[in-house]
Amino acid sequence: MVKIERTPKPENYDITSDEFLEILIKDCYDKCYICEQTDFTDAEKEHITAHLNKDHRLKNDWNNILLSCSHCNGIKSTDRIIDCTNIDPEEYIELRYENDTLEFKENIFVEIKDKNKYTEFLYETIDILKRVYNSDKPALTKRNSRTLRSKVNKELTEFRKNLDTYISETDDILKRHHYDKMKKLIQINVQFAAFKRQIIRDNKYLFEVFLESE
Repeated sequence: MVKIERTPKPENYDITSDEFLEILIKDCYDKCYICEQTDFTDAEKEHITAHLNKDHRLKNDWNNILLSCSHCNGIKSTDRIIDCTNIDPEEYIELRYENDTLEFKENIFVEIKDKNKYTEFLYETIDILKRVYNSDKPALTKRNSRTLRSKVNKELTEFRKNLDTYISETDDILKRHHYDKMKKLIQINVQFAAFKRQIIRDNKYLFEVFLESE
């Protein structure tokens, strides 16, 4: 999850209109706001605070609706989650992918960044993200989590190749070119940005080069 900057709410809007949906897609960087995948065909409107078909205000609130895939929408359901339009999840949550080649296991670790730093619905969000990426039941949800982890793995494998190219480059001009490419790859609008940015944060040198000035 990353911070979402919503377009200012207009005086009049219709959440069923194409205009609203186009703005929603743009504001969410054309990706699911929970898992951050972009390559999905089951896009849905997801309410940060569930309306349960009872609260008309919540159901139609411009700032309460974000873009989600059906996998994440189904797992979150009516649970509470960090409002990433007001709070930056990266300040509270760390996401890492680990592939254990010896045991043929892969896992995504969702951890609290600082145990002394808390925000509303932090623990609920941690639980949602763990179930999104690592569910082992029921069978279809398990399959969706496995597919999602494979997408994360593929994306991060390519990301690390680009990172290695930047680190090993000795020519100043080419290094600048790779630097510019890396800066684009860690923007919050890209797929699985939180994972990539965590890789950078986990290395003091890379953090100073790419993220410290943000």
